[in-house]
Amino acid sequence: MEKVKLTSKTTIKFLVEGLFSFEKTFYSPSHFPSKLELYTPNGFYVSFRWDDILLGLRVYPNGHQLGMDVYSQRPLGTEVIE
Repeated sequence: MEKVKLTSKTTIKFLVEGLFSFEKTFYSPSHFPSKLELYTPNGFYVSFRWDDILLGLRVYPNGHQLGMDVYSQRPLGTEVIE
């Protein structure tokens, strides 16, 4: 498989209301290991294809917010982000 560089980044922030555990939500050691996802205490990374678009996601805790960086080969339109 050929490596692809995802050079465009779109950042989305979500307000977290109430109690929320980043680790318990995104880290599941019972899942079978995959080279398509990676968990660290600072973020959860996953890559996938949506239609014909290759995407990389980084989801991370940011105080009372949850941040999500969406990486792609080209800037994404609002119809893809929504």
